[in-house]
Amino acid sequence: MRIAFLANPVHDHLQDIVFHGLVSILGPENVVEYPPFDRYRSPAQPGELHPQLWFDFPEPPRAPLRETVLSADAVVIGSLRAGIRGLLDEVLDLDPRPPIVYLDGEDDFYVLGIRSRASVAREAMRRVHRLLRKPLENRDPLADPVSVARSRDRSLVPLPFGWPGPLPESRPAEYDVAFLAAPTSRARAVVRSGLQRLAADGVRVKMLAEGERLGWASYMDVLARSRIGVSVRGGGFDTYRYWEIPAAGALLLAETPRIVIPGNFVDGREAVFAPLDRIASRIQDLLGGDTETIAREGRARLIAAHTSVHRAQTVLDALAAIT
Repeated sequence: MRIAFLANPVHDHLQDIVFHGLVSILGPENVVEYPPFDRYRSPAQPGELHPQLWFDFPEPPRAPLRETVLSADAVVIGSLRAGIRGLLDEVLDLDPRPPIVYLDGEDDFYVLGIRSRASVAREAMRRVHRLLRKPLENRDPLADPVSVARSRDRSLVPLPFGWPGPLPESRPAEYDVAFLAAPTSRARAVVRSGLQRLAADGVRVKMLAEGERLGWASYMDVLARSRIGVSVRGGGFDTYRYWEIPAAGALLLAETPRIVIPGNFVDGREAVFAPLDRIASRIQDLLGGDTETIAREGRARLIAAHTSVHRAQTVLDALAAIT
């Protein structure tokens, strides 16, 4: 199978990881992104903010957009953001054209207008005020929210997470608990206060200082040297660190997810979930137990169900269902 992959130039964890998985399954010559991206076909540069999203895949044969699409067996639309909208219109004007699947990676609770054409989309979550502030005359009919995403809606296919590439090595524990998130929400501020109290009682807590920002490699290294990693969402409904913590080999302690996650971690066996106001209080009990086994099981779950290949295979299965 040959895929034409329309991709937004800006880093996009959903789009980029699906691309990584598709190439891993089908081969670099059979998944052709348009427009061409250096970060898909070259190694990460020193100091790159998202080195995990640079893939260094071999360069495929290139052609103009129309030829790229018409010579493909299917098209994947990686994003509906501004950087790709003009290209999408060109593809939709083609008749006939290959089957198309659309990815919706917005962190909101609405389904976008593209749903009427879509075969696959990630469950969506959006804060209501963004919709209310959006002027009616400036709405894009494809990107406009049209309904609320619900787990029982069979026209939407929630994707598993997709870890790209190898996992970092676990290291001897230097910290009991790490919470490497800026206080971008009230929830995070509440957890931070609880962790400060634990630190005063002698628990080895690692948090970011005011204004501190770690590069991705340093950030993952801290998690790999922690027994427990805390994940609390910020302004959205999902956060990448929910997956980075078990990938690094630490026990994931998080608030109970409010979105659909296929093959999610099992509470108490592969991760620990707690109400927001009880996250800090759970840490003392967990530190007195076997955090290593839960961390190891969580990492195994990530490998078994949440690599880029698992995410891309879900897209291919949805595509097969409409062809």
